Formats: sequence, C-alpha cells, structure tokens
Amino acid sequence: MWSSTANVDYMSLTAHFLTEDMKQIHICCDMVPFPYESHTATNLVNFMNESLERWGLLEKLNVVVRDNLRNIVSAMEVWKFTNIPCLAHTLQLVVKDGCLDNERISLLTATCRRIAGHFKHLVKSYKLLRQSQEILGLHKHSIIQDEPTRYPYCSSLKVTTSEVIPIINAVNMSIDRIKDYGNFKESLCQSLHRCYGDCENEPIYAFATIIDPRFKNKIFRSRTMAEKAVTLLIGELNALDIDEGHEIKAAENQEPTTPAPGAIWSLYNQLIITNSVIYTAHFTMSDKVAVYLKEPLLASHEDVFEYWRKSKFLNMKKLAQKYLGMPLCTVFSERLFSTAVLICNRKRGRLTPERVQMLVFLNKNLPFLNYQY
Repeated sequence: MWSSTANVDYMSLTAHFLTEDMKQIHICCDMVPFPYESHTATNLVNFMNESLERWGLLEKLNVVVRDNLRNIVSAMEVWKFTNIPCLAHTLQLVVKDGCLDNERISLLTATCRRIAGHFKHLVKSYKLLRQSQEILGLHKHSIIQDEPTRYPYCSSLKVTTSEVIPIINAVNMSIDRIKDYGNFKESLCQSLHRCYGDCENEPIYAFATIIDPRFKNKIFRSRTMAEKAVTLLIGELNALDIDEGHEIKAAENQEPTTPAPGAIWSLYNQLIITNSVIYTAHFTMSDKVAVYLKEPLLASHEDVFEYWRKSKFLNMKKLAQKYLGMPLCTVFSERLFSTAVLICNRKRGRLTPERVQMLVFLNKNLPFLNYQY
C-alpha cells in the first residue's frame, strides 16, 4: 500500500508466472485507489477477492507473497490462503530485532551514521576525504548512508522462492561463525528462528527448492526434511500421472558444477558438498526422480529457467513452471510504487486517481506488447 502526495491510498496487485517456454513474467494487474476508509483485515480481504475475481485469477492462485505489516498478516489469516512473507523485508526485521535493538550495536551504528552524514552534507569535508584517499593510494569508495525507514529489496527479478531455504541456511552458517559481541549473536539467532526456524518444513519452500536443479535435496540441513521434500516431489508427479513417452537416462560424463564467486554461494557449496555425503539414504522413489536427483547440480550462476526449457523431464517441468514462478520478495510491487512516485509527483498533483491508475498500468504492461497497440 502506498499514499500519494494528494493523500490518496493505493493498493497494488501483481501477478507472477512462468510461460510454457519457461519465460518469467511479472504483470501489473492493479494499482488502484483503496476503496475502503480503514485498512482493516476484512477490507483488505474484500479488496483482494474483488481484484482477483475481476481478473479471473481467484481459482488460479498458488501463493500470495506479502510484507509483514500487521494488518496484511491478519488479512491472510482471515483469508486462509497460502501465503509467504517477503524475504527481504523479513530479514530486515531479523536484523533490526537481533542487532539494532542491542545497545552496543545501536551506539556503533549511530556513530557511523553521524560520520557518514558529516561527509555527505559538507562538500569541503568530502573533498578532503577524496584527497586523503588519493594520497594514501586507496580506492575512492563513496560513503553509503543508510535509510532505516526503507528495507533493501532484491535487485534481480529472476530470484524465486527456491532460494529461501538456501539463503536462510547460509545465514545460519554465517551466524555460527561470527564472534559474539555482547548478546547480539544469541538475539540474532532467536530472531531468525522466530521467522524461519521451520522453513525446511514449509511445503512451498521445500518443493520449490528440490525442483531447482541448482539445489535439489543437497541444500537441506535436515536429512529428514530432505527426504520429505523428495516424497513431496514423488507425490506431485504421481498426481500428474502423464506419460512422458520416452526413456530418461541420467546424464553421463558431466563435469562437477563450479559455484559462482561470492560469500553466499561459497556457503551454498559447502552445504552441498557436506550433504552429498550425508544424504545418501536409500528410500523408495520413482525412476524419474532418481535420475533427476543423480544428475550433477546446475552451476549456481546458470539459468534455472533455461535448464527446464530444454529438460526432458516433462512432468517435472510442469511442476517447475508452477513453483519456480513464485517470487521470494515484493520487489515488483516496490518498483510499481516507485513508478507511481515518478508519475504522481508534486508538479502533477492534479492527476485524478483513475488517471494515475491507467498511467502506471500502461507503464508496466506495454512492454509485453512491444508497445504495439
């Protein structure tokens, strides 16, 4: 939800899915004035039902990605529809609860904020900083000033729900390695556990992870949850019961995958190496699932959608189309509101809500038509 300079509340509704050729699509369905006076859970549910019915999406909805505002969470509880929190927003709350509420950390960040503000606001000091960097032979890095009222969101629109479990497990590994400072490590662990302590047991996350060829069942920290994810995959395939019409064999003579550079992917790789040894339990599975799991993992920097586009696992491709089309954060909605800010600025304050709605809709959706209208 966003409020314009004209004090009009707008609500957004976006749709995300994969096409038959595994192309990821993000569509703006609505960016409309909120029709109710108060933002209660009941009014939010009514709005979502009306919008989804208008677009014919109510029966096609798989999952709702939401932020963590109390009224939104309450609305999801009333609506009783499968929903997951925005990963970026949730991790920001984890950091705030676990670190920034710590007195020592707060003092440290406040000091850093004042230093950054000094160089940001005084041109003379900024020039002296640049001169000092040049004299010392240092790289001329710019000082970054944080904005605590906004949370950072994913820069790429290609991230999917399959990355939630790997990211949370990598964060847990990072926390285990850091040196404690006061009690912030314990607070951070508790905060993360409250939000994602049971994420491997969440069917949406587990299924999206195992259907991602970069992770499969090798990224789970719990052996039991890894086996449960395999069982979920087999059950979904049995429900489809579509004859693929040809024999599928495991790929041979493929080189082991190499992780992309970066701290997070390095931690992924350590989990995968460890679990490749641990998770070798022999439990009953279909031949197709066994072949899929035995294939070498896709390199972390490779395109997962391209893999499924060319895949011979036709049934699993249908499941990948369903589960990998789910975004892990609300980045598209945030960008939608950023577009609305540019359109509905102070110099265009007399735009009617209906005109703002149309301009935002056209701005986001015309590219899908190649501007041919």
